[in-house]
Amino acid sequence: MKEKMANWLLLIGVFLLPWQTQWIAVSQLNAGGVSDYGRLALGVSQVIILLVTCLRGRPHYTTEQTRVVQAEYVFLGAVFFSIAFTRFFSVGIAQALQIIFAFFLFTNLCDRRTHHKEVVMAFICGLLVPVMLGWWQVLTGHSPESMWLGLAYQDAHVVGTAVVETDTGRQLRAYGSFPHPNIFGGYLVVGLLVLFGRIQFLSSRYARSVVTVSTMLLSSMLILTFSRGAWLGVFFGCITIVGLMWFHRQTLSSHQRVFMLVGSVCVIATLGLFHTQVVSRVRAQGRVEQISVTERVSQYTHFFDVFSLNPLFGVGPGAYTFALARIEPGWEVWDYQPIHNLFLLVISELGLLGLLAWLHVVWKIVRMNLSIVKTTEGMFKIGLGIALLVIGSFDHYLWSLWPGLALSALVCSFLAQSPKRIDSVNKKDIS
Repeated sequence: MKEKMANWLLLIGVFLLPWQTQWIAVSQLNAGGVSDYGRLALGVSQVIILLVTCLRGRPHYTTEQTRVVQAEYVFLGAVFFSIAFTRFFSVGIAQALQIIFAFFLFTNLCDRRTHHKEVVMAFICGLLVPVMLGWWQVLTGHSPESMWLGLAYQDAHVVGTAVVETDTGRQLRAYGSFPHPNIFGGYLVVGLLVLFGRIQFLSSRYARSVVTVSTMLLSSMLILTFSRGAWLGVFFGCITIVGLMWFHRQTLSSHQRVFMLVGSVCVIATLGLFHTQVVSRVRAQGRVEQISVTERVSQYTHFFDVFSLNPLFGVGPGAYTFALARIEPGWEVWDYQPIHNLFLLVISELGLLGLLAWLHVVWKIVRMNLSIVKTTEGMFKIGLGIALLVIGSFDHYLWSLWPGLALSALVCSFLAQSPKRIDSVNKKDIS
């Protein structure tokens, strides 16, 4: 009974990952204002993940997964070692708690008692309501505020809102239920690639119909986030999968070809409706786009200033913006942003020691999949990993914010599924 309850709670937690309802215990001040980073908060999905961890007790892993989890423990050690040397202790503790919750999510998803197929469906279903909300936001130009749903008020005419600016006016980007459209885009990329990899194992017509409808909704919404990083992520992810299959002389299944056709048609149709806004984002010629590009380029000029404060142990988890405020005082609080590069951000906050610990985790995940790199499952894993790395090269939320940490944990759990277990699950799906 307890195990069944834990499984159901985990599925509910995955389903609720897109929703940002949380209790903010402590907000950090930076440059005289309240910062979006380093806050001590507890979200609904985090409470559920903690309950699952308590109900299950000792986790059950395969031998390969145990090695990955051990590497994760080393990484957590590097995080707390960095906190011991940081000037921003409270910020580091708050960020470390978020990382621990992401670790709990990862370990529960890797647990052999977790049903991988059900997790995928819970994740996809959890995105459908934000997709509907995203269409409302784009078509009306605003998003309602809701404390209970964790939604902040957004309006295309308010300064600071994520918009696309063209000659015809300001177009609100789709936030869905997320703090920023880029995060929404990252979730949609993962959802699409996971569906792409799973659809070949679905035998029932009803399941394929659900996946087809989900593909239509997610692919069209990906365009409406106007997230260039997400666009590049799904592009390189799909190119990697198709390229590897061609190189190893494998062909897409009929279901996968239908998936790509439906997704492509929806993308083209959405591009036809919003081609002016898409061109503005791609060319980066508008006023808003120029400001965005200028800000991101300038962030790289300050990276070495922050990194040099403590190259070995870093400035502390979550402390990048606070360290930057010490180096460059006098800016407004919203001007202090983490560098839009996951890898440089981790190096800055955890130092070279943290980088080595992080690479150790990556290597353990890669090593456990070396035996299946030439299989269809292995190719889809590589494509999903490439997509996440591309997104991380252009943004910071995979490390700096809870929704991003949760997405990283979710993807890593997919990549850390035991090859033997995947084979058994796939045979069960086909039957």
